[in-house]
Amino acid sequence: MTGYISSCLLGGFTGPLADKYGRRRLGQIFCVLCILNCLSKISANFYVLLLGRLLSGVSTSCLYSVFESW
Repeated sequence: MTGYISSCLLGGFTGPLADKYGRRRLGQIFCVLCILNCLSKISANFYVLLLGRLLSGVSTSCLYSVFESW
């Protein structure tokens, strides 16, 4: 649920950020967020896993807003 909630809450900010900083830059941020998300999955710490799910939600918002219009 954490990934869905973070995507829902922070998803509205990805469009304006893409307009301000550019689609390419936000595409690069998407890649970094996905890398950090994947690295967090090998941890046994609950808070690191929670942070990974938050990053997953933000990266999903970037995925469906940035690359679609690029």
